Amino acid sequence: QSTSCSPVHHTYTNEVKHGPINEAYKASYGELTKKLQLICSFIETTYLMV
Repeated sequence: QSTSCSPVHHTYTNEVKHGPINEAYKASYGELTKKLQLICSFIETTYLMV
């Protein structure tokens, strides 16, 4: 029990658990932001045309 509570082990476990997830989240968040920007510019051009 004491090993799993050690800071080094905790940090390592967090890196392993959350590292890839964080990278995936950042990537999908970036994609989402791009899509939102595209949608916004699309809406803007559509309104400008009308």
